[in-house]
Amino acid sequence: MVNDYEPSQYLRDNNQDYYTAEQAAQIEGVRKEAILKRCRLGKYSGAFKKAPTPENPQGMWYIPKSVVGPSIIKDVAEIPRQITPTELTQAITEGIQTVVTQAINQAVTPLYDEMRQMEERQREEIAKNQETNRLQQLAINRENQKRHDEMLDKMLRQSQNIQQMKIRLEKPWWKFWE
Repeated sequence: MVNDYEPSQYLRDNNQDYYTAEQAAQIEGVRKEAILKRCRLGKYSGAFKKAPTPENPQGMWYIPKSVVGPSIIKDVAEIPRQITPTELTQAITEGIQTVVTQAINQAVTPLYDEMRQMEERQREEIAKNQETNRLQQLAINRENQKRHDEMLDKMLRQSQNIQQMKIRLEKPWWKFWE
């Protein structure tokens, strides 16, 4: 959809949000005619043409800055000499690889960051669990030491009882009053 002769939105925006066709051509690395053709075909969402004036009898196209960007073809189109099909294929392949690498990096970086955060949380959880396990082990060791001490006391008492019984048995039976 092309908006020919849009009202003075452009003037209200003070040239802040739009490029002229010449500026867009410079940014995208293509000729002005290519930009004008794209404008006529509606390839730039939000582009509009100002009404002709005496200074500019054909009218002027204004393209939103948000839809203008460097063209991938720019690198191939500005080669100063004639190139072979192999060189063209190589240039296109390199351009595609660059775009794919950038896309992968944009997709992978958030995942990598998320994985690092998950790993950090797991480390914290492991450290917390290790501390909990250490405290539990200390409690178990204290309980075992307590049981050990109780058993030792019991054995000591039994040993003393046995000693007393032994002493009583060694006395002659007729000296029971002592």
